[in-house]
Order: sequence, then structure tokens, then C-alpha cells
Amino acid sequence: MRANCAMTSSAATTKPQLKDYLNVTFFLKDIYAFRKAHEDSFSYESWAFELGFEHRSFLRQVVIGRRALTDTTAAQISQRMFFTEAEREHFMVLYRYSRSRTQPERDLFGKRLMQILKDNYYQTEVEVSEDFLRSPLFPRMQVLLSLGDKAKTVEEMARLLQADVLEVEKGIVILTRLNLAEQVGAGYRATVSSFKVPSSLGNEVLLNYHKNNLQEAISATNLPGHLRRYKSLILAMSQEEFEQFLKNMDAFVKEQLHRFDTSNETESRRLFQVNMNLFSVSTQLD
Repeated sequence: MRANCAMTSSAATTKPQLKDYLNVTFFLKDIYAFRKAHEDSFSYESWAFELGFEHRSFLRQVVIGRRALTDTTAAQISQRMFFTEAEREHFMVLYRYSRSRTQPERDLFGKRLMQILKDNYYQTEVEVSEDFLRSPLFPRMQVLLSLGDKAKTVEEMARLLQADVLEVEKGIVILTRLNLAEQVGAGYRATVSSFKVPSSLGNEVLLNYHKNNLQEAISATNLPGHLRRYKSLILAMSQEEFEQFLKNMDAFVKEQLHRFDTSNETESRRLFQVNMNLFSVSTQLD
């Protein structure tokens, strides 16, 4: 469960983050714009000094896209600009992905970039609340509130989610009590961009939540074909392979959360829910 942010060049009002970029030049351009807007003394000259470049002209040419970084200059920026080894590695992979000239190279560094994003993806953990999980509507409300910059009213949420206004009002009370949403003027917005409910095998609250979701998935068979899909597969696995499959599912979920990270781009989009179910359909095979 989550809402997301797009991997595109971002505005200078918030500090650019590596995780939001697929192009190293766009990242450096936005870093410059952000610092220029917030630091009176910041300039290409002062930035070049910070990064250890003798002349500001090279850095400026890189930022405006007229020159490209080299392996040496990219490594120099990563060492001077970032404090952790993980951030430095992320920057260098982003640089190499941006500079890829062949499809095999792009695939190689693209996969590494996605792995870094999955490993570093953060979700706020929320308590297993009976109120919050009583209805599939309430988690969807939190995701909806995290999309875009505009606060949403109760009536707007009810319209978008095709829900009863009274149920939405109940959900707002629960979300604000759990610090997952806050009131802004006449509307509401999320306080966290991404959340997860910790897995707790056998927990009755979570089991009921998934049962409700499965009931809605059955009802969704009445939707037009372009709005729903169903797939099923049957696998023979040992217990060890079963555990590995669970890890693969977790990795797949994280990758999709990053791939469709669109919290700032809500136009022409819908909320889709994906339910993954894994269960035994036989006794132990001989």
C-alpha cells in the first residue's frame, strides 16, 4: 500500500532526491536550482569550489547539458557531494545509466538502479488497527490523499472512490487519529507518502481485511475488461522454495511501487488494487 512520487525532473521548492531521477543531468540541474533559490551566496563558482573543480565553466556546461560528465568527474562529484557509500554508489549507477550507449548497457545499469531503489525504499509502518483495516476503503483513502499537492474534501474523496460520504467521514477520523492524514483548510492530505501494515500471521484483523478485499475482487468481475485482470498459476514447491517465492513476491511489490511512482502526476489515472494470494491446494506430494 502506498502512494508515490514521479521519477522526473523536480521543482526547486523541495530538495531533489536521487531516488526520483533517471537522468544524472536533470538531478544536477535541479540541485543547482534548489540551492540557488535557498542560499543567497550559492553560485556556479562556489559549487565548483565545493566539488573540487578548478573552473566553474565546466560545471555550468554540465548542468545546462552542453557537456557530459566523465568517469573521473562523476566519481569526484560523488565523493564530494555525498556522505555515505550507498549514496555514492547510487549516484555512479545513475551516471552510468544516463551515459549508456547500448541497450544491453542500459538494461544492466537499469536493473542495478531498480535494485538500489527497492533496497532503499522506505515505508512508514502503521499499527495493525482494527478500525483502519475494518474496510478496504480506509487504506485507499490514505493513498488518495497522498496523491498530488491539493488537499481533498470528504465529498471529493467520496466521489472519486465511489463511496458513501458517511463512511469517508468515519475514515477521516481514523486516519487523523493514526497520524496518517491531517486537515488543511476545508480538506485533508496525507502525512506520509507510503505506508505498510506489518505482516502478522494468524492475526484476525488482517485476515478479515484480506477476506474483504477478496470479496471485492470477486465483485470486480463485473467491471469492464480494461479495468480488471485475473491470473492464476499452480507451482510445485518445497518449503524452502515456498519461502524463496515469498521473498520474490516482496521484491516484485517494491519494484512495482517504484516503477509506478506517480504521486505528483494524478491526471488520467485511477487507483488499482492488486491482491496476491498464495496457498496450498494439495497434501505433500510423494
